Amino acid sequence: MSDGLARHDYLLDHTTVVEGPDGLTSPGEPVFVAREDPRGEDDGYLLSLWWNRATGLSELLIHDAADLRRVPLCRVKLPSRVPFGFHGSWADHQTLDRAVAACRNGQWLPPAVT
Repeated sequence: MSDGLARHDYLLDHTTVVEGPDGLTSPGEPVFVAREDPRGEDDGYLLSLWWNRATGLSELLIHDAADLRRVPLCRVKLPSRVPFGFHGSWADHQTLDRAVAACRNGQWLPPAVT
């Protein structure tokens, strides 16, 4: 477990570490979400789940991936605790729309439950 997120710039050989605000700790693995039509590899957002020791609940923090030094762009207080080790991924609306359409057209069927 750690108390922050780290971003290493290999070109500048510089590491930026961000700690959780207001005592948030133990962030989960961050997920990168690119902006539409990104202009660089870090043009997007980092989503990460943090634990709040004081409340025992989790919070979702959204950071600007290009400027990790800033305070989070958004904090979402969740109504429960997300267990450590939880993993997720990201798909944009176009990817999800194609998957739903394929399922409706019978191109993809979930595995049979036995």
